[in-house]
Amino acid sequence: MRQSYARKSQHSSGQPAHLSLRTLSALSGRVLMQTPRSTLDEIYAAIWNELTRAAVDRHHPWRTPVLATIANQGQLADARTVVVREVTAGHLTIYTDARSPKVTQIEEHPYGTFVFWSPQLHWQVRAEAHLTVVRGGERVTQAWHQTQTSPQARDYLAAQAPGTALREPTDAVMGEGVSFALIDAAVTRIDWLELGRAGHRRATWTENARGWVQP
Repeated sequence: MRQSYARKSQHSSGQPAHLSLRTLSALSGRVLMQTPRSTLDEIYAAIWNELTRAAVDRHHPWRTPVLATIANQGQLADARTVVVREVTAGHLTIYTDARSPKVTQIEEHPYGTFVFWSPQLHWQVRAEAHLTVVRGGERVTQAWHQTQTSPQARDYLAAQAPGTALREPTDAVMGEGVSFALIDAAVTRIDWLELGRAGHRRATWTENARGWVQP
């Protein structure tokens, strides 16, 4: 299929077209749409395949899901966009400022839900997870080593904690320490929804059960 597409993608001069990473990602989504998954095992495997791709492809729509946590002593849901950094079997990892309000929320109520949406696949995935804040150790050191030279590193080096009021956007100053941590998410339940013209499909998976449910 890739060879066939490459032949169709040549310029009039006969030279192959140069495809961007964003284009390749979109094409991958179209391929999946052309070969719909029909069994629960196929769909579950495809979900984790897309999550794994999202951790390494910054243009993947699942790279930046919404994570909802429990705030205000269990009285309020707090949601924000996060970046998926690592995916292993049954686990997702994101980075955070160790002073972020979500860190306190997670330490008080270690549960959350990720919401992913793919416009190419017309898939929504909600992943419920047990959350753990990791403040130190080899994994944190290695992740910071990979992050410290990026523009985003300034967020973890700021003297002000996230949410601190500023008079101007440029008022933030660098502090003397690093406020960097990981949030590990052990996925406990997946709720998958596919929107289709011929009808919607929905299924759920937990450690001990799986099955189709009414959309």
